[in-house]
Amino acid sequence: MNRNMLIIVIFVILVAIVGVFLFTQQQHETQDGKLNTEITFLSESNLKNGEAIQFVLKDAKGNPLPKQGLKITFTENGENQTYSIYSDDEGKGYLVLNNEIPGSYDVCVSYNGSFRYNGCMAKTTITVEEGYADASESGLNETLATNSSAGTSLYNGNSSSNSQLHYDSKYNFYYDDNGIIRGGQNDGYSAQYIRDIYESGNMTDEDGNLQ
Repeated sequence: MNRNMLIIVIFVILVAIVGVFLFTQQQHETQDGKLNTEITFLSESNLKNGEAIQFVLKDAKGNPLPKQGLKITFTENGENQTYSIYSDDEGKGYLVLNNEIPGSYDVCVSYNGSFRYNGCMAKTTITVEEGYADASESGLNETLATNSSAGTSLYNGNSSSNSQLHYDSKYNFYYDDNGIIRGGQNDGYSAQYIRDIYESGNMTDEDGNLQ
């Protein structure tokens, strides 16, 4: 191979490498420099009451995104039930099923994005089977107690607000047995999360949204 041919081959290889790099970057980022995101369902499509619809939020590079606001829409008999949660430290979230009638249900999880990340949405259809699986057997009750911002619970198609409510006199809100605020401007948020934000004095992110 002569010198000119060698130079041409090297040039073609370099162009190919640069092209692959640029293509990969385009898959990860948009023109505004934000990273794309993806929601993936982790749970089976067939579930029993007491089990949870589980999912994870990651960026385009596969990194989990913790403490990001997510909206869950659970469609039952044509009616939408909507819940707001925050992803846990591993980017995961969940919705526990309680006393749902066996049948098919549509579930949509959406993320609005932030100043660093683009939003995304994922949909699935689940089948609720006969029988009841105790959430404590899968460790979900413990997870709800220690990290309630990552999940919420359905009860007969409604929020777990049917459980006993507790009053926080310092910050003037009511929260249920799972530590989720019920009613008011912070409805659906973790009570502990809101307490932490008030105590830190940092109520919003760079986009002006509640963190």
